[in-house]
Amino acid sequence: MLLRLITFLWICGYTCLSYAQDPGMQLLSKDQIFHGRNPAMPLPKNYAIGLPEGSGRLYNEAGSLDDWWLTTADGKRSVSLQNIWQTLDRKQYRSEAGWVIRSLYFGKKFKRFQLGVYHTFQGDLDFKYPKDLVGLLGYGNYGFLQQEPLAKTQALDIRPEISITVYEAIGLEGGFFINDRLSVGAGVQYLAGLYNFTSDVKVLEVDIRDPLTLKANEDWTLHTADLVDQFSIDSLVLDTDRRALGTHPGIAFNAGVSYSVPAFQLGIQVRDLGSIQWKGISYSRKAATNYSGVLIDDFLDVNQNVFNQISDTLRAIANVTRSAQKYTSALTGKIILDGQYHISDHWSVGGSWYYNKNNVRSFWMLSGGIVFKPFPILQVGSQLSYDVHQSFNIGVMGALRLGFLNMYLSVDQVTALFQPASIDRLSARAGISILWGK
Repeated sequence: MLLRLITFLWICGYTCLSYAQDPGMQLLSKDQIFHGRNPAMPLPKNYAIGLPEGSGRLYNEAGSLDDWWLTTADGKRSVSLQNIWQTLDRKQYRSEAGWVIRSLYFGKKFKRFQLGVYHTFQGDLDFKYPKDLVGLLGYGNYGFLQQEPLAKTQALDIRPEISITVYEAIGLEGGFFINDRLSVGAGVQYLAGLYNFTSDVKVLEVDIRDPLTLKANEDWTLHTADLVDQFSIDSLVLDTDRRALGTHPGIAFNAGVSYSVPAFQLGIQVRDLGSIQWKGISYSRKAATNYSGVLIDDFLDVNQNVFNQISDTLRAIANVTRSAQKYTSALTGKIILDGQYHISDHWSVGGSWYYNKNNVRSFWMLSGGIVFKPFPILQVGSQLSYDVHQSFNIGVMGALRLGFLNMYLSVDQVTALFQPASIDRLSARAGISILWGK
């Protein structure tokens, strides 16, 4: 059942876009109203409304979608874990995914200060896994024994690390203009936790050296809140009913400083310093288990009682302890430092440094880019970034202003616009806002 749940989470990593860092938005930040904007930066107009915006980030260390999805001769697509296993090295791999959907933002700028209120819906998934786990999922214990020489000499360590958090946030931000150049800002968010799943796997070893005997050494706990409704050796029931504003409260804080003159601007901010208090359930197991299988020569002539006996035996020896539990999960805190120099009315250059950290991993990115403004209504640009995964990415961004209506787009991998399935990482954002006043 643990492997079944891991497979489900693995697939989820490709169905949701982690907290986005699309560096292009920092180069457009002075004129655009996007989620994650420095709260100290003055609004470009007296009134600002941020309409729906979507952003996301995806990373898979084990390859691109083209590597995972295989097309058969008749045009059908499927995932072959067996083929994927053959391409992996013996190490831990990581998949990350997440998204932020802003439903609405409203901001008002006064003479010496500004206020803004917003609502977002956010999710984050991190999954770390070893090569042997992929092999067992793809081949089964008997098939994997024929493929992996190491499995014939020792037990296999298949410990995964999993973290999923989904929540809503209602935020209030304010900025104070110290003078015409310097401003400071801060914000607070009320967090409404919707779903959480966190693993704490100390030991998970499987010995398959004997084809008819499965030995497992386990010491693990799964913490979940409103995501897993039932978990046992033969049942996994997910609870996906969405609850208005959740049932698990939390709080987070943002703060920033902005310095701006006609020639250049600088900014630094920290975001999402907070946590959510979960009232959930823990499933745990600590045991050393030996299970002797049954050799079946002819599946067409096997008695159904044999399968019933196997199922009953598994339930008896693989019990999972269930208990109510309260626990806390921290958000992915972020630090963003950005700067921009305006060469002329049409050209500007800039760069940013981004860092975030949660319980599973830390991430950083350096980027530099250029923006061209051929007309007052249009901005286009490109940026080059380098991140913790030792990856260089070339991205593009643009913004179009039609009267009081603004539309913007930023992608950190330009190839995603033409061949989205050929990349193994992506950060992107698209949104609409309305600005009017002085």
